[in-house]
Amino acid sequence: MGVSVGGAVADLLTGRDPRKARFRYVWQNISLGRHDGVTQFTRQDDSPLDTVMTGRASATFKETITRGTVWAMRF
Repeated sequence: MGVSVGGAVADLLTGRDPRKARFRYVWQNISLGRHDGVTQFTRQDDSPLDTVMTGRASATFKETITRGTVWAMRF
């Protein structure tokens, strides 16, 4: 979202109309501690799919996404 906000500010400062930000979820995760969780996969409009991941697999999935996000922000 930071990139979208930066672009919108630049657009406003140069007299252009800001572009619309596109933000979509493809899953929702509930963490139940370090070793358990529930992940519900969704369509781009946030309506649920039948695919659900639970337990340690869900916790590992969330940890992987979180670590990847932190890595991307650093580099």
